[in-house]
Amino acid sequence: MSDTTDGSAWFAVFGTLLLSIVFLAAASADPGLSDEEIARERAALLAIMGQSNAPSADANARIPLPDAAMIGAADAPVLLIEFGDYQCGFCRRHVMNVMPVLEQDYVATGRLRYVFMEYPAERNLPISLEASNAALCADDQGRYSEMRRRLYANPMSLDAAGYRQHAQSLGLDVSAFADCIEQAPHAERIREHVALGRQLGVRGTPTFFFAVLSEDDGSLQLVRRVTGAQPMDLFERELRTLSPE
Repeated sequence: MSDTTDGSAWFAVFGTLLLSIVFLAAASADPGLSDEEIARERAALLAIMGQSNAPSADANARIPLPDAAMIGAADAPVLLIEFGDYQCGFCRRHVMNVMPVLEQDYVATGRLRYVFMEYPAERNLPISLEASNAALCADDQGRYSEMRRRLYANPMSLDAAGYRQHAQSLGLDVSAFADCIEQAPHAERIREHVALGRQLGVRGTPTFFFAVLSEDDGSLQLVRRVTGAQPMDLFERELRTLSPE
């Protein structure tokens, strides 16, 4: 291997390490994260430090359009697939700080279709599974995005009473929503999301994949993976590259 290649690899590793340190410092200063959440996110970041924000492992990887909640135009030139967990502090940061801009500037303008993949954390599986099911129960009534934001904004209310209160605030049919929560009809769908995430090498949340729609068979070609709670400018750079104005 040449010295240039060795140097590039070293800088890539160093850059990933430096970025992780910055994230951890920011997390510690974030009053929205508890000590327990910071510890969990530190472990998650250490687990994905080897993954740079780089092209998908297989540049030609194709997947079917997932059975998932989505927002945005069906003919949007770019799709952004997010694997998230409702107990993930960095997912919450993305939802609160970056997602509003993506929705306003890219989704609402027809430039981006956003795909929400449920990826409940094994560290506290029952709560994460219930939260994912609650979001999909809201999706049954056309209010996935609104429920998702409320779940992230209120991490101490991930329980039956909290879900019911959110449903009432959103004007949902509370009786139908409560039945959905109890029966958990979306369990298989969530398992499919987790299986796809593992197939794609998702090791922490949030993990994002930029994709373009194949005109041949309607499948998605994954073109780039992004890990962690990245700033808005990174998403804008990727979107400008994939879909120039």
